[in-house]
Amino acid sequence: MENNRIKIISLLILLSYRAFGEDESFLILGKKIILERNIDNVLITKNCKNCIAIRALEIALTSVKNISPQAIHHGANPGAINCELNFKGELVSGVNLTKRNRRIKFCLFKDNSLIHASALQ
Repeated sequence: MENNRIKIISLLILLSYRAFGEDESFLILGKKIILERNIDNVLITKNCKNCIAIRALEIALTSVKNISPQAIHHGANPGAINCELNFKGELVSGVNLTKRNRRIKFCLFKDNSLIHASALQ
């Protein structure tokens, strides 16, 4: 029993480690773009160290969002609304080329950095 528990824990650690830093290819606005999962498992522009996307994520994780209830009326994604209203980004759609046909909304910033829109909610 204890041996099985150790195996399960080891497997979970391995799986969580594989997700972090893994590259995924997307077709966005007609271009193939490589994104990576950061330590929080958020898809973001590869090697984004001081880009707008990482700064937006830091702000989204640490501050209260100013999104009116009317803006999220009818089930709109709060991260997508936050992208456009509070971070002045553009909402774009991407098709995952690594995991076929998986479509994701991204926030595109003026420095061309991208982040999964849901991370901004």
